[in-house]
Amino acid sequence: MPPSPALYPFLRRLFGQERGPNIPTLLAILPIDFLAMVLAITEFLAEVAAARAASTSHSDASARKAA
Repeated sequence: MPPSPALYPFLRRLFGQERGPNIPTLLAILPIDFLAMVLAITEFLAEVAAARAASTSHSDASARKAA
């Protein structure tokens, strides 16, 4: 999830709403099941990104030790 200043633009892109209702209104009118699905997907993607970053960091540290 992006930092706070980028959150609203991120949500607008995520929901395909570059224009339209403001974000609080949009969140209020979207079905809870849809929001739960979006949350699950973004949490999964955040975990994947964190795992990749940790793997890359570990690989970089191992390469530095070997050098």
